Amino acid sequence: MKLSEQIRKDRERFAKLPDGQSRFHFLWDYYKIPILAVCGIIVFLLVSLIGNRDRRDVCLHAVLINNDSLVVSCDDMVFDRLLAENGYEAKGKKAEINADFALGR
Repeated sequence: MKLSEQIRKDRERFAKLPDGQSRFHFLWDYYKIPILAVCGIIVFLLVSLIGNRDRRDVCLHAVLINNDSLVVSCDDMVFDRLLAENGYEAKGKKAEINADFALGR
């Protein structure tokens, strides 16, 4: 049986169903895999778009080990100044800082 014939038969059966609940169950029983696949793709795209919304190009990666932020506050302004002194333009770019690493206790 061709796909077009199957779709035509499904439409006829769908039109003969008496109420909305039975129509919903018909759609869910026969088309739950495509429905779940489309919903999964939409969720993936939304998460990707929201996660990359504020993303800028990174021009410097900095890893600070045993960083004590109580004594010296270290933010990206320090690295932006370093980049400017060495001739790198930081327009629209950022310095990515990871200060969570620790060695020893």
